[in-house]
Amino acid sequence: MFFSRSFFINVKDVEPSRTTRPCLRLALCLCRSSASRTASWHSSFVDLTGAGLITESSLARGFWLFQYTGEMGMKSTLIAIFLFGLSASPSFAQTAIYGGRGLLRVSSAEPIAGSKFHANSYVQTFLTNNNPQSTSLGKDYTVSIGLTYSLGKHTELTAQLVPYQDDQVNIWAPPGDTQLGIKYHFPFSSNNVLTGVRGFLIFPTAREHNVPFEPYSSGKVALGAQALFTFDMTESFPLVPLKFYANIGYIDHNVRDLLLRNDQDQALLGAGIKFPIGTLIFFTEYTAELFVHFDALRFSENPSRLTQGVSLLGPWNLVFNIAADFDLSSSKDIPGTFYGKDYADWKLSIGANYQFNFGKRLQPGEPTRTESQSPSNRKELEEIRARRQRAQLEIERMNDALKDDKEQNEKEKKDDNQSQQF
Repeated sequence: MFFSRSFFINVKDVEPSRTTRPCLRLALCLCRSSASRTASWHSSFVDLTGAGLITESSLARGFWLFQYTGEMGMKSTLIAIFLFGLSASPSFAQTAIYGGRGLLRVSSAEPIAGSKFHANSYVQTFLTNNNPQSTSLGKDYTVSIGLTYSLGKHTELTAQLVPYQDDQVNIWAPPGDTQLGIKYHFPFSSNNVLTGVRGFLIFPTAREHNVPFEPYSSGKVALGAQALFTFDMTESFPLVPLKFYANIGYIDHNVRDLLLRNDQDQALLGAGIKFPIGTLIFFTEYTAELFVHFDALRFSENPSRLTQGVSLLGPWNLVFNIAADFDLSSSKDIPGTFYGKDYADWKLSIGANYQFNFGKRLQPGEPTRTESQSPSNRKELEEIRARRQRAQLEIERMNDALKDDKEQNEKEKKDDNQSQQF
C-alpha cells in the first residue's frame, strides 16, 4: 500500500544527544529500507527548544532535521514512529526536593550543565489518626523550597528551606530545618557510569524537632555526605532509555561529636530508576535512613519508603512532579526512644520546578563568554561544528543519490511506455 509520512526532529542549533542519535539512526534506516527508490530526502530548520525539551550538555551546539516522504509499509512506519517517540522524549532537568539534579529524594551524579538557577517547591501531605478513640483523621502538611545553582559543568550548590512543617502541636506550624549542600561530579566519569559526591549541613531552624511521622532530626547541626552513582543506559540500549541511580552515605546528627560514635547517627541509602515516555518521565525510588549503631533496632524498624512518581513539562517552562510515598518500616511509637515512632504510612508530594535564565539570550551558534575564553570549550565547539558539517554533507549525498535514482526510474519507466506503444 502507498503510505506517506514525515518525520521531524527539531533541535535548535544542537547536536543529537546520546539518546536521540541511535534512535534516529535506526528509525531512518527502517524508513529507508522499506521506501521506494523514488523517495526524497530534505533538510530544514525548525525551532522546538522554547520549553526546554532538549538536554543541556550533550545538546549544546549544532542542529539536525530530517524529513522523509515516500512509500513504506504500515509496520515499518509504526516502528519508526515508536522510535521517534522515544528519541523525542523530554530530557528537561528534574531537581530533587533537597535541590540538585535527581528524582524526589535520590540525587543524580549528573549535574545541571552551565550556570543556571533552579527553584522548586513541594507540598507534602498525609492523613493520620492522632487519637485512637476518634474516627476523624488529622491532616499534616509540609511546604518546602529547593534551590539549585549550577557552577559550570561539575558543581551544584543546593539549599532546602521548609517555611511550613506540621509538628502536630501548634495550630499554625512553624518552619522546619534548613539544609545547605554542594555536589561535585567527577570529570573522569564515563558516558555510561557517572560518579559524584554530595555534602550537606542541616541547621536546626525548626521550633520542634523529631516531630511525629517524619524522619529523625536531632535539633543540632548535622553533617552528611553521600556517594552518587548514575548508570546511563540511553546509549547502550536506545530503545529502552533507562537511567539507574544509587546513593550511599552517612549523616552525623551532631557535628560537635563528629569523631565519636553515636547511636543517633544514620546510614543513608537510596536507589532509583527513571524512564521517559513521550512528554512524561516516570520514576521509582527507594530511600532509607538506618540507625546502624543501635544494635537493638531491627532493619525493618528503620524509616524507609518506596516512592512512585511522574514528571511532566507544563506551561511557562515549569516542570511538575507528582509522587506518592509508601512506608516500608514496621516501627511503632515507643516512648523514651529517639527512633521508636510511627512514620507516615503514605504521603503525597506535589511540586513544581522552574529554571531561571540570566543574561542576554544568545543567537544560534554564538558562544558564551566562558566558552570563548576556554581552550577546551573552543576545541569542543570546533569538533561539534565539524560533525555538523559532515552530517550536512551526508544528507546532501543522500539527496543526490536518491535524485539520481528517481531520474533513472523515470527514464526507465518512460522507455518501457514507449516500447509498449510500439
